[in-house]
Amino acid sequence: MSGSLGSLGSLVRVVRVVRVGSLVRVGVFFNLDLRSLALFRVGSALIIIVDLIQRFPDIKAHYTDFGILPRGPLIEQFLNPWLWSLHLFSGNVLFQGLLFTVAFICAIALLVGYRTQLFTILSWVLLAYLHSRNNIILNAGDYELRLLLFWGIFLPKNWV
Repeated sequence: MSGSLGSLGSLVRVVRVVRVGSLVRVGVFFNLDLRSLALFRVGSALIIIVDLIQRFPDIKAHYTDFGILPRGPLIEQFLNPWLWSLHLFSGNVLFQGLLFTVAFICAIALLVGYRTQLFTILSWVLLAYLHSRNNIILNAGDYELRLLLFWGIFLPKNWV
């Protein structure tokens, strides 16, 4: 392999070291190309950004007390007691807009690769909070995105 495509600096290797007596055996299980991890990071961030932009026009109808599911009935009748959300602290449009803005900023930080592991965790938490506020409007893609972000937390630290 020649050029930048075969450079060892762009690979993450998972290595197993086995000690048998005085012999040490090293084996490579699999390689991850950092460019594919960067593509995963950028794609996840773009999906979060587009999702937030699409949800924003309906913020009053779906996430406030003036919409289809106010906090009172949600907490009393529908919400799992083990799930909670920052979106339940206030039913005000401005507070919901602030949480959307924080989630948007975290997604932008994830998009550009700034402190990737931290902003992957924050994006996942904020997305889970958003989904637990009104799970009536969710679809399978929302659950899939949440799972992808969760498993993205365990990718190598400071991945590109």
